[in-house]
Amino acid sequence: MGSSKYHVVVNVRVYSSTDEGSFLLVADNALDSILQIDVTSGSNVTLPFGDPRWPLSVDYDPTTDFVYWTDRYDRDIKRARRNGTGRETIVKSGIISAYGLALDFAAGNVYWADSRARTVSVARMDGSFARPLLTSPTVDSPGGLVLDPRNGYMYWTDWGSNDRIDRAAMDGSGHTTIISNLTDPNMITIDYSGNRLYFCDGGEHSIFSTDLLGNDKRRLLYLPSDYLFGIAIDDNSIYWSSWTTKNIGMLSRSNMQQQNVLVDSLLSPNDIYVSMTTPTDVTNACSTSNGGCQELCLANPEGKTCACRWFWKLQQDGTCLPPGLRTPSYLWLDHDPDNSVTSVKMTAGNSSVIRGLRGQGRPFPFVTLFKSASPSRIEAIDYDFQRNLIFWADTGLRELHTVQLLQDGRIQSFSTLLEGISSGVEGIAVDWLNQNLYYTDSYLNWIAVVNYKDNPPRHHVIAHAGVDRPRGIAVHPQAGFLFWSDWSRQKPRIERAVLSGEQRTELVNTDIGQPSGLVIGENRLYWADTFRDTIESCDLDGNNREVFYTLRGTHFYDITFDGEEIMASDWSDDSINFIDGERTLYFKGEGYVYGVEFFDQSRQQPGPTECQVNNGGCSHTCVGDPDGHKCLCLPNFHLADDNQGCIANEHSFSKALFVGSDSGILQLPHNFLGLPEAGDWTDSYIVRGTEAFAMEFNYAGKMVFYTQQQDDGTQNIERLSIIGEGDTMTIFENGQGIEGIAVDWVASNLYWTERRLGRIHVSKLDGSLRRVLISNLDQPSAIAVHPGRSYVFWTEVGSDPKISRASPDGSNRQLLVSSQAEDIVGKPTALAIDYLQDRLYWVTSDPGNVQSSNLHGGDVTTLWSSTTANPFGVAIYKDYVLWTDNSTQSLSFGRPSVFFGILSEKTTNLSTAAYNIKVYDDTEQPVFTSACDDRNGLCTELCIPKGENRVCACAEGRYIQADRVSCSDVPSILPTTPSPTVPTGGYSPEDFVLVADSDTGNISQVNITSGSNVTLPLRSAYPVALDYDVATDYVYWSDYYDEKIYRAKRDGSDFEAIVDKSVIGIYGIFGLALDFAGQNIYWTDWGTEIIGVAAMDGSNARAVFSQNLDYPQGIVLDPKEGYMYWTDSDYLKPRIERAAMDGSERNILISSGLATPIGIAIDFNGNSIQYVDF
Repeated sequence: MGSSKYHVVVNVRVYSSTDEGSFLLVADNALDSILQIDVTSGSNVTLPFGDPRWPLSVDYDPTTDFVYWTDRYDRDIKRARRNGTGRETIVKSGIISAYGLALDFAAGNVYWADSRARTVSVARMDGSFARPLLTSPTVDSPGGLVLDPRNGYMYWTDWGSNDRIDRAAMDGSGHTTIISNLTDPNMITIDYSGNRLYFCDGGEHSIFSTDLLGNDKRRLLYLPSDYLFGIAIDDNSIYWSSWTTKNIGMLSRSNMQQQNVLVDSLLSPNDIYVSMTTPTDVTNACSTSNGGCQELCLANPEGKTCACRWFWKLQQDGTCLPPGLRTPSYLWLDHDPDNSVTSVKMTAGNSSVIRGLRGQGRPFPFVTLFKSASPSRIEAIDYDFQRNLIFWADTGLRELHTVQLLQDGRIQSFSTLLEGISSGVEGIAVDWLNQNLYYTDSYLNWIAVVNYKDNPPRHHVIAHAGVDRPRGIAVHPQAGFLFWSDWSRQKPRIERAVLSGEQRTELVNTDIGQPSGLVIGENRLYWADTFRDTIESCDLDGNNREVFYTLRGTHFYDITFDGEEIMASDWSDDSINFIDGERTLYFKGEGYVYGVEFFDQSRQQPGPTECQVNNGGCSHTCVGDPDGHKCLCLPNFHLADDNQGCIANEHSFSKALFVGSDSGILQLPHNFLGLPEAGDWTDSYIVRGTEAFAMEFNYAGKMVFYTQQQDDGTQNIERLSIIGEGDTMTIFENGQGIEGIAVDWVASNLYWTERRLGRIHVSKLDGSLRRVLISNLDQPSAIAVHPGRSYVFWTEVGSDPKISRASPDGSNRQLLVSSQAEDIVGKPTALAIDYLQDRLYWVTSDPGNVQSSNLHGGDVTTLWSSTTANPFGVAIYKDYVLWTDNSTQSLSFGRPSVFFGILSEKTTNLSTAAYNIKVYDDTEQPVFTSACDDRNGLCTELCIPKGENRVCACAEGRYIQADRVSCSDVPSILPTTPSPTVPTGGYSPEDFVLVADSDTGNISQVNITSGSNVTLPLRSAYPVALDYDVATDYVYWSDYYDEKIYRAKRDGSDFEAIVDKSVIGIYGIFGLALDFAGQNIYWTDWGTEIIGVAAMDGSNARAVFSQNLDYPQGIVLDPKEGYMYWTDSDYLKPRIERAAMDGSERNILISSGLATPIGIAIDFNGNSIQYVDF
């Protein structure tokens, strides 16, 4: 197959309308644009679609003027009118690389084919009710797609192991192959008047035509030097795209000898998709009133089929309903990392029923109750059986959700219970008697409770001090106890408290590693220890500890109990396990398996409590207690003397304007427009008695970070909790000129500068795991973080004042503006980011300026200037910019204008030296996602986002290990000599080379000294890539036909398939490499365009890279330095790349002077790479 079918860059369709000539629509991802090209003159214009990220396929609706396109980078389908209006994303999930896109005007549906997801799918033209119609193995790698709504059929090319053209009814039924034994079938279209199919075959360098049954095949065009990809027809011409000549050609239908080049100036026309629109005047059984269907009406040759959205069920009366939750049943959360989709799944019955099904040889049955797509990600689940409520933690959206069920178990509605949690909420537990939901937050390090019977719900943090990394949680409302596990780095443990969070005691704190999920059963507490590979139990007071089950190599995460057996999710292989203490029933999950729960009334017995009567007399929240009940008050309230009423504190707020000053932190109204020109702010401090030069907040955690000046001239960083009693804790001591603090509220990391030492630090929000991020700076001062763009910005105020930018791990440093370049005048003392407009603001002193630029340092604009001002703080809030002036002890604000500077400027006198300024509002820290959201990015210490990936880092003085995720007090012990497979000098008589012969299917061992060879007894049909582990005598190899990775010892023993396409997509593995230090195997796959990695036994397979690969070939590892190198033989961009073995630090080493780089190796003695290029 040609490589072009894997990287569609340009997608063209041809149209005509009554008021303008025919035109092409071209989606060019190199230009990040969609162009309209006149088919007569070849002239073109770029449509104003706001720079599509990676447009692939395109279609057009002339009745509405909507252009539809798929975006490979954003993995979605968008539409907009040609004038740019009405732009919206209509399909947001389930898309990876959709090369085929087609509109059904008769039914009002949109269809798409995704070669990577291996699906053909459909939705309404507004994107609603989306569902797959055909999946693997029915479709293998679908490419071009065209519809025939007149007859109810769809046709597509398939780039799988048997290149072909398939047909099915437009409802997905009646699938059949109509043309087989093709070489490289690419795009496809229909001549509706002639009832013929037209398609390009790149391998045959031809355009072919057949009838609609695949018969009467005719060659219409043969260009022996061209790789033809896309095709479209109108009444007069056939259009095609050429991969090799980079043009769009045109062939007259009346004179097949007349060929012309229509466009020869496209930037990347090698990968191009061209097709013809379907007629808009066609009607079928779906054209009137949606065919009488509630959601989807899908045409077929006999008429139509009514269908429902994904995982909903069509009822006998034609309505669509979601599946119902049954009792008893198991619930679990399954996250598909490839598509970023979380599924809430259900298996009816208890463990006895499920064991009976397995005894009958039946597969593990489940029903998908709900699906959510990125940025949503559901991690923990629980329920209130009596009230038909399901609760889950959505760490992607940073919210707790409530799902109301009908009496028959079907979903009635969804609602948000609480906003503003972090992405570290991994455990929730319901007190069904008192209607309180408890949860752990391992980023904010607290235990909290939400009363869900109130409207609005009331939220309380009940345990914070000393909490380190809480994870699992369980509640026993009858006994009045709460239990949670803590992964504390210094002291892992399981704690117990009463339901108010008081009377904490450690139940288990010895012989414990990483306690995770908790469950209570038969008045015993069970927990999973991910580190010790055990499930253990004890009495509710911590006595009589026992090991319930242990199995080396497991990583049990969450557990639940049905009265007979434990159900556990296992992170080591993403499985579901039923355990009765001896026998284990094992089922493989479809993705990452997170929370599990047994749904049955037996788990939640009803009973009376004092909180059920008049809320226990409490003004706010009533919680259970071993002695009855206790009352809790909301933040900024305190309990009255009667222990029931709640009295407001003096400074209750949810939004505020914070101003750091020489006497503390002022708390002013967030509605600053109403501030007087002068006021008495004596009683408006939340922090008093210190010079608070630098300041920042974390809204979700209700925390304010600030510098506290010490007598010796150093500074401490303090953290103030603005909930509860206003506790403070010291984050960092003896700082040398701390002038800037910034919070990454997504990854929960803290950054700050030390001006006198020229350093930038990073730590967790509690100051733990601190490390120096960047050093040798010229007096760094202000700092700001943009989690959405993965940037850290800082100022330097030394000899050449400047503003720079880097990735959050300190890499990719870039100078943005500087005094030397005359971008700025003065010393930049403060930074602020407009997260909606992606602009950077700063103020300078000496002279005073308020300036702005884009995030790349361009478009520098001076908004305000004064030779006498001395600005020290700046903030952006909605349409306003605010800044402090130390020379006048004032706060100013106004609306920025590119043309007119600051509009409606207003000033308020503060009567104190004013420094930093922040608007405390949740809108100032919007929701973003990062690679650290999921399991802390698998990092054992610091997880630092870096673009779409992440970098694991260690606390100062500790060392990252060879696996790039764990840390140790000593450097990683890596081989100081080359891998045993690399000779270090002369050869011994025992040295040999292993050779994979794809033609014969043999793997041979060739003696290096004598040249003699022997065929090893290793069974393979088409071996391609291989590597060898001398320590275990295992040979590892890939088989192209079987689409698997095998291993066996050289004598043929211990033969097994360790990775196959059911676990991770495999199509064309060309390179294998073993990581002897980390005990992993890496591979390149040019078919699925990934670089994959798995443990040496094949477990935990995943993609290290799945984007921006074209034709990856050879791969080699340097475990000592932690890098991998690979070749990419893309026709247009052949290159050799390098990256860290965890996927970070990716860069191109060689991009010129290459033809087709294939094999690659490392000369460890010569410290160089060697490669084959032909």
